[in-house]
Amino acid sequence: GVADVLPPGMRLPRVYRIDDLGDDRVALWLEDVAVIDTAWDLARFTHAARCLGRLAVRLTRAGHRLPATFSRVPGAVLRWQFIERRISMLPALDGDRLWAHPLIRAVADERLRSDLRRLATRAPRLLDELDRLPQTFVHGDASPQNLLVADEDPPVLVAIDWTLIGLSAVGYDLAQLLVGAVHAGRLPVEAMPALHEAVLDGYCTGLADEAAPVPEDVVRFGLDATLVVRSAFSALPLAQLEAAPDDGLAALVASRIALTRYGIPDIRLLYDSDVRFLEQFTT
Repeated sequence: GVADVLPPGMRLPRVYRIDDLGDDRVALWLEDVAVIDTAWDLARFTHAARCLGRLAVRLTRAGHRLPATFSRVPGAVLRWQFIERRISMLPALDGDRLWAHPLIRAVADERLRSDLRRLATRAPRLLDELDRLPQTFVHGDASPQNLLVADEDPPVLVAIDWTLIGLSAVGYDLAQLLVGAVHAGRLPVEAMPALHEAVLDGYCTGLADEAAPVPEDVVRFGLDATLVVRSAFSALPLAQLEAAPDDGLAALVASRIALTRYGIPDIRLLYDSDVRFLEQFTT
């Protein structure tokens, strides 16, 4: 039922055949999507965000017709992601070995480690506050890599990789749209502030297109809090740090340190007055 509710300018890849292989396995024969080989600009990010805003409303209205396997527990997807980070990443971020690495020491500001520690204690509260926002069905992993720009006239976004679809706070999909290309090294961290405002505006326009407007501050909180929980703890290239240092690894570490710092935007406001900061968005 997903294909039936996608907004104009977005579609699924065509499915040509499904083979049941037994043992809970299937083989999908999918369209090899012909894509436009150009970098995403601000206009394309804004268009994608508008489509995601419309998608959120349309999926939610059609929720009763969607597969039962889609999570209908508000915030369950992001809570699962935080549990994963708490198990596999937070111990490394809290340990001395990471911060003693010469490439980390060369570029990390002196407060980054303590900020991440404090942020980890605030994350459960952020998750609770996200549950108080309007809830919509979301794609779940709406990075530019999963929104293929098809070589059609006009270009169409072909949405792939729906494994994280579920009910989440409004604005959830914007976090991965914002960070995906930067995390993949396709855009510099310096592009994120302008991109942040562009996707926020596009998404709010998409909600309004479907006659379901949400105040911008509410969507902004949904985006920023999701970005914090999903990306602030997972940006550093922990596995790659086991390799011998070279210029390429140094550049990667510098970029990911900057991305980590961006993932802790004005969250420092939570340190002294988390209730006031949160309640302006949720009451």
